[in-house]
Amino acid sequence: ASDLAHKSISELLRLRKESHSLVSFDEMRRLWDSTLNFTLRLERFSGQKAYGLRSTLLSQAKAFVERRHEGNMANLVAALDGERWTQCDVSAERQRTLTRLCSGRA
Repeated sequence: ASDLAHKSISELLRLRKESHSLVSFDEMRRLWDSTLNFTLRLERFSGQKAYGLRSTLLSQAKAFVERRHEGNMANLVAALDGERWTQCDVSAERQRTLTRLCSGRA
C-alpha cells in the first residue's frame, strides 16, 4: 500500500511539474509542506525511505526556483534597460575599489 501511494504521488507531482513551477511562493510552500509531511508519515508507516518521492519533490522545488529566478532576471534586465545611463568621471581610488569588488577580491 505504501509503495502504491509513493509511486502515485510521485507520478502526480511529475505530471504537474510545469504547472507547479508557475504557482505563487505561498502555494509552493504549502505544496512542499504537505508533500513532505505525507512523505515523513509514509516513511514512518513503511519503515523505508521514500527516495523517489523526495527526489520528485526536490525537482518540483528546483523548477519553481529556476522559473522564479528567470522572471526576476527578466524584470531586472527590463528595469536596467529602461534607465538612462550617463558617463561620469570617478576618482582612481574609487575605480580601484569598484574593480576589486567586481573581480570578487573585496
